[in-house]
Amino acid sequence: METKLGERLSQVRSALSKAAFARELGVQPPYIGMLESGKSTPSETLTKLICAEFKINKEWLLTGKGWAYSPLGSNRATEWMLKQLNANTKRILIVKYEDSFIGTPYGFVLEKEKGSISMCGTETRSEVGYAGRPSDYWYILKEIKDKGIPVDKIELSETESAKLNEIDLSSLFLNPKIIRDVIDKELHSNRPEIYSEKMPQIPAEQKEENIAFQQEEISAICSDPEITEIIEILIHDPETKKFILKILKGRMAIKEAMEGLSGPSDKK
Repeated sequence: METKLGERLSQVRSALSKAAFARELGVQPPYIGMLESGKSTPSETLTKLICAEFKINKEWLLTGKGWAYSPLGSNRATEWMLKQLNANTKRILIVKYEDSFIGTPYGFVLEKEKGSISMCGTETRSEVGYAGRPSDYWYILKEIKDKGIPVDKIELSETESAKLNEIDLSSLFLNPKIIRDVIDKELHSNRPEIYSEKMPQIPAEQKEENIAFQQEEISAICSDPEITEIIEILIHDPETKKFILKILKGRMAIKEAMEGLSGPSDKK
């Protein structure tokens, strides 16, 4: 499954048109077509510019070896992955590997219509959460599930992990150690209170009943119509809803306490 430089450039361009990609790099659109078709190769200056502008690892761009993208921060990791979840992505491989510095990261290799692209797992360790919210790994999985993209997983030993920067990661799709169709199990292991391993489909009628009940629950806590409207928009995200309801309950308790303090202190 070895990829060519032109195919890798096409994956970097992703959803951008050739014209938009060319503007970012200060070249003409036809030249982008020549690069992607293999009729021309980028100069050293252009290669450095592509890597700098799109945060792509130079070694991957030139040789196809190692991780394509190394995010600087969890938000960047999530943003990059969400941009990749389009019709051009045919399959995703979760790569659980060993890193002596950060422990056990979970990277992603995305199989495209032509070629592949990848993101290392420094910011998507499944056991890590950020600022009290679910990990970005869980959020990415949730979005992948919603898009219906097939997901497999491979778990690498320390020895295998040490060689990741020396190989074309698309070759991992051919590894016999792959575990097939793991999205439900991964969601369950990260958020068992929300997801079951089999992820049964909730009938539409039941979903409507659940939403109606939750709306009553919100109204019982807060009567402010603007706030309740915002919560109802977010109602399909259980974690967000739970967090906001907790804040509102605390707010109401404080309000009631303040009203008690501000009441008349002497009774005649």
